[in-house]
Formats: sequence, C-alpha cells, structure tokens
Amino acid sequence: MATVAKELNAVIPVAQQQAMLQPAVLGLKIMPNKYEFYRFIINTQKNTGAWQLINRDQILNSRTLPSNIKLFLTTHQQDILANANNPQTPQIIFFPSGDMTPFVIEIGTKKQAIAYSLSGMANGNVTLSKFTK
Repeated sequence: MATVAKELNAVIPVAQQQAMLQPAVLGLKIMPNKYEFYRFIINTQKNTGAWQLINRDQILNSRTLPSNIKLFLTTHQQDILANANNPQTPQIIFFPSGDMTPFVIEIGTKKQAIAYSLSGMANGNVTLSKFTK
C-alpha cells in the first residue's frame, strides 16, 4: 500500500509537468482498483474535443492495483471539461498553467479503511499523509 501511495505521489507531479511542457490539458481518472491518465484532444475542424487514454507512456500509463488495495476520490469542484456521463472523463484535470482540480485520494485496504491520503490543491501542490491505526 505504501508503494501505491508513493507512486501516485510521484506520478501526479509528472502529469502536471507534462501538461505545462507540452502544453496540453491532461487528466487523471481514479477508480477503486486502478487509475488512468488522459489527454484532451481538440478537433479544430469540428470545434470539438474529447479525452483520449494515454498509452505507451512509461510513466503516465494505466495502473491496476492489487486486489486488496482500494482508492477513494473526493474532488472539490466540478470542472468544465468533466462529463460524468462519459466513462473516459477524468475527475482530476491538469492545466498547462500548472493549476489542477483540487482533490483528496484516500488509499486503504479491507483491514485499514484509510492508510494514506494524497491531497492536491488548485495551485498544484500535492501532499501525502500517512494514517496510523
């Protein structure tokens, strides 16, 4: 479980940096047993956009967690690029400005409901906290 918490704590700043360097709008979709990164692709001819799963990236690739570890997400605002009806819509958005959707990701198991908490602020700051029994 510590590995999952530390990995998320390390990979989120990479997504932030990639959003600023490319520049692009990136997103993170959290599910109970996995997480995935997306890129917002704009079709200028149709004046539309859609989220596309990032694959073939060594760092921002999808990760399925061990069956005993679960992720719980709380976001603090609804983003204009988010569409809850679309299964490919990430809940956490990383903007080229360095800003992101504020969030709390809690990491736990059946034995310990919440062992770690990862908090992200709108300005891009991320903090990892460990809970003791």
